[in-house]
Amino acid sequence: ADEEMILSCFGKNKDLELHIHKDCDFDEETGYANIVCISTKQNGKYVDDTGDVFVSDGSLYHQLERIYNYENFQTL
Repeated sequence: ADEEMILSCFGKNKDLELHIHKDCDFDEETGYANIVCISTKQNGKYVDDTGDVFVSDGSLYHQLERIYNYENFQTL
């Protein structure tokens, strides 16, 4: 992952911090490698990792919804 964005105060209880990493091979013209990985922290500890998530097929939305609702957390 080449670019990182940090999002604080996420989740129903606003106690999650998301570290969203964009794939460094992303090609804007072709859409190649349009994926992100999300690592989630709660109280300073990592509680969830998504692995590779495609941005353009709805997978990202579903992962964000799962994380927001604290469902099935697991770390890789």
